[in-house]
Amino acid sequence: MFGQLIERFRRSPLIRGTVILSIEQVVRSVVLFVVMLIVSKGLGSERYGALGLVVGVVGFFNVFASLRLNQALVRVASALLADGRERRARGVIYLSYAACVALGIIAALLLPLLSGVVIALLRKTGRDVAFTYPALNNFIRFYVIVLPINMLSATSAAVLQVERRYAALALSGIVGILSRLLFVLLLIAGGIDGVLKAYIAERFLTGLIYGVIVMWIMVRQYSLFSLSLRMSDVRELGRYALNTTLSSFFRAANEFADLIILGVFVGPSPVAYYRIGRAFSQAIAKIAIPFSRVLLPTLTGLLKGGYLSSARRVVTKASLALAGVGIPITVIVMVFVAPILRFCYGSDEYQAAAYVVRILMPCFLILTILSWYQAFVLAAGRPAIMTFINFFHAVLLVLFCLVGVGLLAGGYIGAAIATGVAQLITTAVYSAFVMPLLRGKDGAR
Repeated sequence: MFGQLIERFRRSPLIRGTVILSIEQVVRSVVLFVVMLIVSKGLGSERYGALGLVVGVVGFFNVFASLRLNQALVRVASALLADGRERRARGVIYLSYAACVALGIIAALLLPLLSGVVIALLRKTGRDVAFTYPALNNFIRFYVIVLPINMLSATSAAVLQVERRYAALALSGIVGILSRLLFVLLLIAGGIDGVLKAYIAERFLTGLIYGVIVMWIMVRQYSLFSLSLRMSDVRELGRYALNTTLSSFFRAANEFADLIILGVFVGPSPVAYYRIGRAFSQAIAKIAIPFSRVLLPTLTGLLKGGYLSSARRVVTKASLALAGVGIPITVIVMVFVAPILRFCYGSDEYQAAAYVVRILMPCFLILTILSWYQAFVLAAGRPAIMTFINFFHAVLLVLFCLVGVGLLAGGYIGAAIATGVAQLITTAVYSAFVMPLLRGKDGAR
């Protein structure tokens, strides 16, 4: 029995990649949880809530940091490799790196202007300017320096994903996230500024690690004289990059709009309670990340070859596996969340976060079980579906949060209900697009 499992691990890139990246995800989740405890206890609820506002604004900047060329690169290069067109796949990889350099220069020039607009809007609200304005101002000053490296890091990670170098991808991620813990411990005394500097230092180090590994691979395997590039490949990369960038902007809205709306209408402390509760709830979704990273190149190869039935079996097994792991975790956390919070913080300061966990965790469980939707629509060559769904979710979330937090004054509970309802409606609409794509016969390319 054990020997059969080892043999399946060796022979199946899907199983091997999922296991390796799952190890990295476990380490990442544990370290991020420890970092959250250190930062929230070290700053206190008010300053931790103000940090949440800064993180919300920074989240939108991260869209410009990579422009999601990484997702477009994985899809286009994997499709070319599935067709046996290795030289063209190498050409797409080099093109992506060249685009990153050019976009990095443009983004570094535009980012201070964009941050100035955001800071001006925050100052007009009159809330938390003492915390938020200086922190954002200092963060942007340093982030402009690390921005090009951050962009190259995302592209390098995509190359490792295309090459299915999952061990190198996982090791780089583990080293990077452990460095964030180290930098936070060293810089937490600096308050919000110290935490943001720790984030920048971690991004810089991770970018260097990814860059060194990928440069080594490219020097050994990819000669400039052994690549080919066609305009059709450029157009395909541009089409996917446009859709994934727009989609990522809407995903940033989905990730941070509730924090920003809650902070503007209510203040920093409720943001802290909501942010911790949402972090506990989203922990269940973290288990799906390794599946998603491995599924995209795998499904791309299957659908490009016309093996729709095999793709169906893969996503079905993924859903069953995620449900088998996610349901018990969800039940345990929802039942014991109050004593878990008390044990973690040593007090009842953040007990209000338990209400957020009980509202959001079932919604994130459903999202986790169906997390393969994004990989499937990209592999099927329908990136516009993903873009529309993320836009639809962003609109719903903003409207529901404005009603629940602003109009009804529901505070962090109103934000949690708004987020959960928007997520459930969006998942239902997503299913209406994805399920018809799953029907059909093998052979259709």
